[in-house]
Amino acid sequence: MKKFLKEYFYLILIVLLGFFLRIYAINWQLPYLYQTEEYKTVNYVLKMAAQKSLNPKFFEYPSLYLYLMLLVFSMLFLFGKIFGFYTSAENFALKFFIDPTVVYVVGRTFSAIWGTFLIILTYVLGKLLYNKRVGIFSALIVSVLPIWVVYSHFIKPEMFSNLLVCIYCVSLYKYYLTQNIKFFYISCGILGLATSCKYLSLPSGVLLPLVYFSGNKKKFVNFILGLALIVLFFILGTPYSVLDYKTFFVEMKGIFLGPQEGLKRDIFYGVYKTFLDWIFMGNSTAFVGILCFLGVVYCAIKRKLQDLIVVCIFLIYSLVNITHYFPAWGFLFTAFPFYAIAGGQVADKFFDKSLITKIFFGLVIVISLIESIFVDIRFFLKDTRTVALEWIEKNIPQGEKVLIDRYPNSPPLKMTKQQIERLYKRAVELNHYKKEYFYWQLKAHPGENYGYEIYEVYHPPHEIGTIKHEVEEAQKVRELVDVSKGVKYIKQLGIKYIVLNSFSYTESTKNFYQEVAKTSKLVKEFLPKTKLHPGPTIRIYEL
Repeated sequence: MKKFLKEYFYLILIVLLGFFLRIYAINWQLPYLYQTEEYKTVNYVLKMAAQKSLNPKFFEYPSLYLYLMLLVFSMLFLFGKIFGFYTSAENFALKFFIDPTVVYVVGRTFSAIWGTFLIILTYVLGKLLYNKRVGIFSALIVSVLPIWVVYSHFIKPEMFSNLLVCIYCVSLYKYYLTQNIKFFYISCGILGLATSCKYLSLPSGVLLPLVYFSGNKKKFVNFILGLALIVLFFILGTPYSVLDYKTFFVEMKGIFLGPQEGLKRDIFYGVYKTFLDWIFMGNSTAFVGILCFLGVVYCAIKRKLQDLIVVCIFLIYSLVNITHYFPAWGFLFTAFPFYAIAGGQVADKFFDKSLITKIFFGLVIVISLIESIFVDIRFFLKDTRTVALEWIEKNIPQGEKVLIDRYPNSPPLKMTKQQIERLYKRAVELNHYKKEYFYWQLKAHPGENYGYEIYEVYHPPHEIGTIKHEVEEAQKVRELVDVSKGVKYIKQLGIKYIVLNSFSYTESTKNFYQEVAKTSKLVKEFLPKTKLHPGPTIRIYEL
């Protein structure tokens, strides 16, 4: 035991630090939900449970992580039933719709766990490719990387898929070291599972030919068999990509074409944006990104196999981002462990050169740690949407008609029972996928004299930024208002209050926002108390 602690003392400290940063404020903003992708993941999981079907009928994400969360929530229900917290599946659903806190805390805790294991895998990969100190430096970077602290607080597939990609690379490099073909096959199977968790894991497959065909002459048939294993394990993780191939291909088409069914790609902008994304990595400061970018340059100069692995991952994900219709750091996310290893390698190389290099690396880590602490504090502080909700419920009579601009950018107001009944009937008539959602909303509703008639500002699909047909389908069971017709038209609908927010302000609503500000009475404004406080600026107008 003493030998183990001595060997892994620094790694244990780094892992404990990383876990604390990831688990702190894991219940952020609950019971209110302000992260759309997280909300989407949970709802599709519970929809499968309600329909007793493993077909999510949704392929914007592949299915493996949905199945994993289905298993987690099933175990939650089982243990809850054993200890008397839940009496039946219906009771579980009812409690979730009344207050989703327990389900979200459990799901987010697993994200924090995956994020913590990812620190360990980054260490293992850095040590395998280079040496123990590179592994330690790389793990330290990942541990305090602010954007990874953020994403470890969400019920999303990123942490788990990146964990699988690191395992895939470890197995692939073991194949290179041992020439044992089983490691190559294992790596291909794991890559298939990673792709079945997140499609953006697949570009890391660029490493397969690089590693497989290095060195001695290899049998091409074994390589083809490895590619077949990727497809097989992807299908095992997302079986309805085959069983419901029509829906799968429709959604794949939507992903590739974009929300406008074919947005123009601006390559020059893509190059510029990708460079900035590598430097900032989704963080507020650029210190870690600069260190890691220098590491990639250093790897490109050295050009040993382990260096080429890092450089190839950097290049392939750069290409993905450059050619995307909406380049953003999220498309580089899978490459971040490798990027951290590049930074760890250059830190290892120059750490002992002078006091200045030690100070520089120390500052990089300290500044990132401080930003991550601020991230956690931000999670802990009350959102402006929550503050606005509390004010509205105290000052605006229940039952009033209220126009909001996009959920969840607005205060999470509850609809009246009558409005939910109306939307439920519409969903049943259309056989809409949200009919179960409205059914349980009705079951969980507090009563006749609670809630507001909620109307939403209409936004075209490209402003919402997801698959076009999915947006259009969701809009069928919403009370949408075309605000281009002006404030006078909104008054004619009987709407008395308008709640606008800075997150939803777009080119299509610019004129409307200006008209409302000029012609309507501003009754309350909510701004973040400090730069750390989360949420948009919210303004409430009375017509």
